[in-house]
Amino acid sequence: MTEAAPLRTQQLWIGGQIVASVLCQVVLFLWLSGRFPGPVETELAARLAFGVQWSLVPVLVLLAMILAIAGTRPLFADVIDGNDRADRLAVHIRIQRNTLEQGMLLIVGLLVFATLARPGELGAIPALAVMFVVFRLCFWIGYAIRPHFRTFGFVGTFYPNIALLGTCAYRLWLG
Repeated sequence: MTEAAPLRTQQLWIGGQIVASVLCQVVLFLWLSGRFPGPVETELAARLAFGVQWSLVPVLVLLAMILAIAGTRPLFADVIDGNDRADRLAVHIRIQRNTLEQGMLLIVGLLVFATLARPGELGAIPALAVMFVVFRLCFWIGYAIRPHFRTFGFVGTFYPNIALLGTCAYRLWLG
């Protein structure tokens, strides 16, 4: 697909990525949540500690992005001075900023969910943390190749964040 592809072609491509991403999210979530059952303790401190510990996983993705950008700066004249608008780094900085935004939503959601989860639901915490890594890497690679290819990975972190935060809000205020 060229940069000048018709709008309809781009929309179909993005729609296909959304459908594929949602299907992958469901399969991956069901598979992962069964592999990490979570603590059996029902005490709030143990549940919260579990959420805090798994919050490290999305932070490591952000750290990898920061390291990649920092490691590139001294290598090229157009970015050594901190120029964030240089083509070489501009896309990666946008990717990093979006990852920070999505990661913050996830971490807050994981910690709140740890306090609200019902017995047997804590496996969702590591499942969502691992899914964040998988889909953020897809987002990073896809966006770096061509911005049209970022949708699969973006949807793979944004939709789970919506579901997680929506579940937390529902349980906190209505359920």
